[in-house]
Amino acid sequence: MSVLISGALVDGAGIPLSGCHIILKSRINTSEVVMRTIADVVTGNNGEYSFEAQAGKYCVYLKQDWRDEYCVGDISVYHDAKPGTLNDFLTALSEDDLKPDVVRRFEEMVAQAQQSAEAAALSEQNAKNHADNAAGSAQQTAQDVTATTTARQDAERFANEAENSAQEARGYRDSAQQIVDGLNATNATTTEKGLVQLCSATDNDSEALAATPKAVKTVMDEVKEKASLDSPAFGGAPTTPTPDLSATGREIANAAFVRALIAALVGSVPETLDTLKELADALGNDPNFATTMTNALAGKQPLSDVLTSLSSLPATGNKMPYFSDKNVMALANLTAVGRELTGQNSKGEVLDYLGLKGAATKDVQTDIYDRTPGRVAMPGALGYGAYYRTQKTFSAQNGPAEFLSWVQETPPGKYAVAQNGGGNYKPIINGITKFTGIIEIQILDVLNDESNQKNKDKKLTFESVNGETYSGMMRVVSGTAFMSDWINVSPQAGDVLSALLSKTNTYGDPGLNGLILAAYQGNADNDAYISLRRGASYSGSSLTVVSISVLNNRNNKATSTPTVTTRGCRGWSLPGVYTALSGADGNATGDKAIIGLFMRVR
Repeated sequence: MSVLISGALVDGAGIPLSGCHIILKSRINTSEVVMRTIADVVTGNNGEYSFEAQAGKYCVYLKQDWRDEYCVGDISVYHDAKPGTLNDFLTALSEDDLKPDVVRRFEEMVAQAQQSAEAAALSEQNAKNHADNAAGSAQQTAQDVTATTTARQDAERFANEAENSAQEARGYRDSAQQIVDGLNATNATTTEKGLVQLCSATDNDSEALAATPKAVKTVMDEVKEKASLDSPAFGGAPTTPTPDLSATGREIANAAFVRALIAALVGSVPETLDTLKELADALGNDPNFATTMTNALAGKQPLSDVLTSLSSLPATGNKMPYFSDKNVMALANLTAVGRELTGQNSKGEVLDYLGLKGAATKDVQTDIYDRTPGRVAMPGALGYGAYYRTQKTFSAQNGPAEFLSWVQETPPGKYAVAQNGGGNYKPIINGITKFTGIIEIQILDVLNDESNQKNKDKKLTFESVNGETYSGMMRVVSGTAFMSDWINVSPQAGDVLSALLSKTNTYGDPGLNGLILAAYQGNADNDAYISLRRGASYSGSSLTVVSISVLNNRNNKATSTPTVTTRGCRGWSLPGVYTALSGADGNATGDKAIIGLFMRVR
């Protein structure tokens, strides 16, 4: 899940950083982002930016124009993080920045556990070697048992042969008896022939007694009970004596010997095994603890300089920490207002305390033509009072058609426009060879649906860079737009002169904007404080026409005192209201009328 990060980049003087690259370099692997990948966002003309950041840890860099990129800090973006500005994320303290001592102690315990595990593994290997030796002895014993079986089979074969020999001996006995009868009754020896006495004992060692078949059978039966020394093979459940633990010869290793050997091995490292047992209990007997801890610690970072700096601050009342430099924190005074502000329970309470209204919580336009409902307008919104950064340009050949289509699609506002020059030039406004300036689009009707604005008639006012002003109408009939003739509404010299000379009757009384030389005779009869001030308004009922005459000599130079003749405002006053174009305060003349130049304004 991504988190919206939006706002505007400004410098210390509040000037927007336009065209500035905001670079996010991922520091760790997450389910959405691979470590060391780079995201690049460019700010708009007013420093504005808006992007969806994936959950993870990032180093934030800024780069503007040809300058090298520079780091401004680290941010942590979580799945449940609230949208905010880049400044919000850069100044926020995450739980990664507050790594407790218990985590470090736990990591040390994990390292110690790793060492103990290695020692245990070595002990286990030694035990395995002894077990392998014991298994080898058992294998040797099995081979000896096999040899014993072979010897038994040989003994049985020899017994059968002995039985056959016994039968043959009985036959020979009878023959021998016959021979003996013919011999002297002397005992036989190993060197002389004679009579031989038989014996069935198996422990007889006399050279004068001969073994009977019974003695031979008894010996063979005992041989069958014996195993071969080199490769014994036992059947049933044989028992053997338990060798001493120091035995290294051909002794048979029974179960008691193997258990004693393993017990001695285990007894040589009791403290290590006790430690392993305690660790196993503490770690929940997790056979995959290393993997579990690796996964759990994958999102952690090493102890930061920020936490180190924070821990070095003294515990002082009425203070709060702030960054005085990169990774360096200091204490600032926490005033009563600051405590009151931080004690608010919600964003709404903070805004109420600061006296801020609903506009403080709204987003600002992304540009001056952003019409998203609920957003706060920036200076120059919709082109009114704006410093125009872009200009809509029309071609020389198809300018009128392009202009008409653009006007139909464009909502009301003021826009900078221009038409290119060149061959086959078709002017948008006839008689204008330089169509460059500002055009205002207005809809002189009620509009309930913004999507229907292109089907409304629109009034157009074009102000040329040369100072001329033109007015026109775009009409829409059945979805088809067409332009009416443009009218030059700029004031003309002839129009001004006509207004100055305008009159309302045959007597020459001035019309609206007309000029006249008249005498001001005060506000009422017997007014003793008559004065005239330029720019002041005077009723036509207090003004009267004036005539000035001099000596009339068509042939020679003449010098005379002018004669001023008035008709009197009761005899001939002027219609409407006038503004004086002459006179000054303080030029009071008592009850005398004052002659001045006047313009009719109503």
